[in-house]
Amino acid sequence: MTDSKAGNGAEEPLGRASYLIEGRRVLVSDLVDAGLLTAGTQLTFRRKQSGEAHLAKVTGDGRIELSDGRQFKSPSTAAAAATGRGPFDGWTAWALADGTLLDVLRQSLLDTVAEQSASGSSAVDVSGARHARLKDARRQADAGSPITLTVRDLLGWWGASRRGYLISEQIASELTNHGLSTVPDFAAVGIDDRVTLTGPSADSEDAESETAEPEATAGQAGPRTTGAPAPATTSGDEKEDKGEPVQGADGRQPALGAQRSGIGDLLGELRGSVHQDAAQRVLTAAGA
Repeated sequence: MTDSKAGNGAEEPLGRASYLIEGRRVLVSDLVDAGLLTAGTQLTFRRKQSGEAHLAKVTGDGRIELSDGRQFKSPSTAAAAATGRGPFDGWTAWALADGTLLDVLRQSLLDTVAEQSASGSSAVDVSGARHARLKDARRQADAGSPITLTVRDLLGWWGASRRGYLISEQIASELTNHGLSTVPDFAAVGIDDRVTLTGPSADSEDAESETAEPEATAGQAGPRTTGAPAPATTSGDEKEDKGEPVQGADGRQPALGAQRSGIGDLLGELRGSVHQDAAQRVLTAAGA
């Protein structure tokens, strides 16, 4: 496929979008490149229950910049960082000033890609048919009547019969682009087992504020999902803490010598306790 040209000879920004997007997750930067978002666009994540609002803006390179200056490529990661909790589906969390969700802009981009890709070739026809199926699956999930099908049938949407690494990655990415997940994870069950295509998770603020999530026990883990991933609380540009340092009474980390001294004192106390117990047993035996 060659790049399409506008009537004035300028390259259309979505001309090669099918090559760039198919098989990977849509990014906010794709929306900027397509002209659906511009640098400086204000975004708001408003919690439904409390009305708490978190503000951000779009940067020129397609990141989401929070009010404290932190920047994230992922809307979901940005939403989790803004609230200090999560996970959230950031695409249905962040909205423009007129209320338009980032998810709506993402779907508009995917629709435009599908329309521009129409060329009559069999490969493109399959891709277009799959796009229509995924859109219908999202509509049914949003309406509360999600589609249930076998993993084998799901693979057939991509013209595949087995779950290789590349095709599984493509399926997961395209499901995510349409705001869909499979429950259970299509990669973790048998090929003739059934999975359900579910939509974006709702804002769980009520559950967070009223009850704590129970810890999973051995053999009682919940079903895995594939598609829209649970966001991390840090961006790829940030380093995760490797562990909280031991702190002294003044809040500072003690010197290595002090740490060793404390450990030595503890060992000495343990040895003394052992000797005392042994001596007591000898005296008891002698008295008997």
